[in-house]
Amino acid sequence: MRKFNLERALAGDPIICRDGSKVIELKYFDNEIFGCQLIGIVEQKNNIRFLHCWSDQGEDFNIEGESLLDLFMAPTTKTYYVNLYFNPSYGCAVGKTHETRESAQDSIPKDDQDGLRGYLKTIEFTITE
Repeated sequence: MRKFNLERALAGDPIICRDGSKVIELKYFDNEIFGCQLIGIVEQKNNIRFLHCWSDQGEDFNIEGESLLDLFMAPTTKTYYVNLYFNPSYGCAVGKTHETRESAQDSIPKDDQDGLRGYLKTIEFTITE
C-alpha cells in the first residue's frame, strides 16, 4: 500500500483504509472537532458509512499502533502500450513504451533503419502502483 499523503488526499486523490474500505469524503478543519482536524466518511464493502477521525499522518485517531482504519493512498492503475517486432538476429524485439495505443502505432517504423524486421503487434499492459 502507498503511504498516506495529506496534501494529495485533500487535492482529491483517492484514499482507502488499511482494510480496503473507501474514504468517500475527507475534510481538514482549521479548528479541532472532538480533538482532531482530519475527518472523513468511510464506506465499508457492505455499504455501511460512518464518520471517522485521523491524525495528519492518516493514523486512526482512536487507536494507538496499527489500525484497520489507518489511511493509505488508493492504488492507481496505468495502462501502457508497446510494439513487438521480429528481428531475425535475436527474435522478438520490444519498442519503447507509449501512453496511448495511437502513439504506439504511430511509432511503427516505415522502413528497416532500426534493424527491425517486421511489426508483429501492439500489446497493452497495466501497472498498479
